[in-house]
Amino acid sequence: MIDEPPIALCCMLRWAPLREKVAGRFIRAYPATLPFHDTMKAPNQTVPALGPGDGIAVDIIQPDAESLARIDFYARVQGYEPGPAYLADGVEVVLYAPVDPVVNRPSWSLDTWRKRHGDLALVAAFEIMDYAGEPPEAVAARMPGIERRAQARLRPLGGDDRRDTVKVARRERRFGGFYSLEAYELSHPGTGGGPVRDIRREVFLGFDASIILPWDPARARVLLVEQFRIAPFARGDADPWSLEPVAGHIDVGESAEDAARREMREEAGITPRELVRAGRAYPSPGSSTELHHHFVAICDLPDGTGGPSGVEAEGEDVLAHLVSEERLIDDARAGRITNAPLALMALWLAAEAGGLRARLAGGEGAS
Repeated sequence: MIDEPPIALCCMLRWAPLREKVAGRFIRAYPATLPFHDTMKAPNQTVPALGPGDGIAVDIIQPDAESLARIDFYARVQGYEPGPAYLADGVEVVLYAPVDPVVNRPSWSLDTWRKRHGDLALVAAFEIMDYAGEPPEAVAARMPGIERRAQARLRPLGGDDRRDTVKVARRERRFGGFYSLEAYELSHPGTGGGPVRDIRREVFLGFDASIILPWDPARARVLLVEQFRIAPFARGDADPWSLEPVAGHIDVGESAEDAARREMREEAGITPRELVRAGRAYPSPGSSTELHHHFVAICDLPDGTGGPSGVEAEGEDVLAHLVSEERLIDDARAGRITNAPLALMALWLAAEAGGLRARLAGGEGAS
C-alpha cells in the first residue's frame, strides 16, 4: 500500500487558530517551503492568490479523515482546491491553494491579514462549519451574509457579562441562506433565584444596520422613504408599503457612521452636514439578533428633494418624501406610525430638537 502524500496548507490556512477551529481539534503542523511561488493580493478579495515568486511558506499536516474532510470543505468554500505540488526538498504533497493565479499584484502578508481580518475569519468559520456537508459553492455564495453576521458578533453592546450563566444543551442551525435561523435548548438563572430549565427558542440571525432620520432644522422637515416590505405583506396587512427612515445593513469593514452616509447617498441622494447618534437598540430581542444604530442626520432638504431612488442591483425601489417635523412628531405621539424605528426616532427628535437647534445656532462645528 502506497502512503498518501501529506497535506500542504498555504495562505490563511497556515494560521493555527483558524486551522484548529475548522478542523475541530489541534493538528500538528511542520513548516516547509513551496518554491517558485508568491502570495499576492487578489482583486477585491481578502483571500489571496498565488503567483510566480521565490517561494512561500507552507504548513505540512497529516490529519485524520474527519479533520481532513472539514479542512477540505472550508478550503473549497474559500476558493481553494487540492492539487499535486512539490516542496523545495522534492517531497510530493497535496497542496490546498487558491485556484486562479495572478501576476503583478502586491504581496499578501499572513501577519497583516491576521491583524485586519483574523477575528472576523474566526467568527465566520463558526458558521461556515455548521454547513459542512453542503455543496461548498452554495456556502461560498452566502459569504457576504456570513461575514456580516460575524462582524455583528464583534460589536457587542457590553455591560455586565452574564453569558456564562446560560447553559446551552443543544444548538442547531435550521436554515442558512442570505439570513440564518438557529434553534437552542438551554437553561438560565431565574429571577426568583432558581434555574429556568429546558427552554427551547429559535432566533433569526440578522445583521447590524444603520437607521438614519434626515432632518433639516431650518426648514423643520424630515425625509422619509417608502418601499415595499415583505413582513407586512406576509402578515396580511392591507398596505405592505412602509414609510420609514433611511436604513441599510452595515457592510463588512464599515463603521455604522460610514454605512449611514452611504445609505443616505443611495436612498436619498443627499450628504449630511452632521450625524448625531440617537442610540442603538434591538428591534425585537425575543426573536432576532439584528441591532440598529440610530442617527439623526442634520442636512439641507430644500423643495424638490426626494423622488425615486435605490440600488437596482439590490432590488431596491425607494420613493423619498419630505414630511414636516410637526406632522412626524404628532403622528408618533398619536400612535399612527407603525414602523418602530421611525416612531422611536421621531420621539427622540421631539425631545432633542430644541437642544440641537440651540447648539447649531451657537455656531458649534459639525462632526
